[in-house]
Amino acid sequence: MLIYALRHVVRLCDRGLPAFGLVLDVLDADALKFYQRFNFFHEFSDNPMRLFVPMSVLREL
Repeated sequence: MLIYALRHVVRLCDRGLPAFGLVLDVLDADALKFYQRFNFFHEFSDNPMRLFVPMSVLREL
């Protein structure tokens, strides 16, 4: 389901939605552990519960 949603973001960009990447606000520590299993999410700010993945990485999925 996650990969499907990330690919949908790419499709939206291909249809004209300008985006540099995707910012993800993580709900809790368990969710953070889940997203950390994927090597393409990175901390976006000093808040470890806010993650970022660039559009260039999403296009490779």
